[in-house]
Formats: sequence, C-alpha cells, structure tokens
Amino acid sequence: RQHAELTLRPAQQAGLLLCCGHVTNADTARTFATIADILAIQDANPFRIRAYERAAQLIAGLPRELTDLIAKEGEEALDALPGIGEDLAAKIIELLETGKLAYYDNLRRRVPKGLLDVLDVEGMGPKRTKFVWEAFHVRSLRDLDRLCRSGKLAKVRGWGEQSVRNILQAMDMLRKFGERTPLGKALPLAESLMHTLERSMFCDRIAIAGS
Repeated sequence: RQHAELTLRPAQQAGLLLCCGHVTNADTARTFATIADILAIQDANPFRIRAYERAAQLIAGLPRELTDLIAKEGEEALDALPGIGEDLAAKIIELLETGKLAYYDNLRRRVPKGLLDVLDVEGMGPKRTKFVWEAFHVRSLRDLDRLCRSGKLAKVRGWGEQSVRNILQAMDMLRKFGERTPLGKALPLAESLMHTLERSMFCDRIAIAGS
C-alpha cells in the first residue's frame, strides 16, 4: 500500500449522509471509495475502478471543502482538479446538492449489505471476497468467521491453513479496534505529531507511512 493511503470504511457509513447535514469531503471520498470496492468485486473495468480510487484519495486530501470551493469559484472549479472529469464532477454535484447518489445506491443493491465489511478484512481483497461470496455464500463477517473455523476454506487451493489463520486474526483485530480513521482526519493529526517530533530533536528522520 502507498504511504498515507485512504482507508474509508466501515462501508455502512459510506454515502449515507446526509439528508440532515452538510456533505463533507470525507463523506464524498467515502462514497467514491466504496463505489471502487463494489466495482472491484464485480470485476469491472480496472481503469474505472482506479478513477474512483484516485478521486477518493484526491478529495480526502483537499485543503478546502468542496462546498466552499464551488460556492466561491463555481462548479467549473471541479474541472481544475486532477482526475475529476465530467462524469465524476456531476456525481460530486449530485452528492453535495442532494446528499445522495443514485449510481451509488444502485451499486449497493447488487451486493449483500455486509460484503464490504468482509472486503475490509486484511488478507481478503476483491477477488477473495467475491470467491467466498459465490462459493460459500459468505455475506457478512459472521459468515466469514464461521467459514474459516469450519476448516473448509483451508482446504481450498490457494488458501491454506496459514492464510485462514491470518484472516481470523485480522477479524479479531477489526473487532478490537473498530473502524479505521479517514485520511482527512488522520493526516492533520499525523502531520502535527511529525512536526512536534521534528522540533524535539529526538529523531534524525521522520515520515508518515502506512495505511
């Protein structure tokens, strides 16, 4: 994974924003990241998947809220953002104006509600998530836990006992520590800590890294 990579779930929060409040960059980024995950499970065009991933990363890291940007510079300001074409710009506007995104809602209906939580488990990923869904009807973390403990998955070629143990361990970590923090919240805290440590003279070199 790249440094400061976006981690934007739990999935059930993505895109559900909003009717009663202000749509933030983090909300929009979460929605786009979840779209990318669903498309990956569906074996969609890799370029399309990457477009949503990059858009999510870009939006999460913007120094200004999109609502403020558009209010001051107009919707055409989106054209200046790298990787935001006409289609993505229209989806951003729809989210900001309505708090909903029809494309996202349609995609969500095509996969079980808990499947993106399965995707969030370290060691899974789109291909493995799709496999356990289709081969073993896994639709939630509980289903995945039962499958791993049944011994059936360890016998499947390409998995093995060690891989299954790692997945069980990852699910345990997920239960203990809960959801991960969006980049938009984590990065300012990490940068503040980094600058404090730099001024302390206690270290020769420091960098923000990891997912």
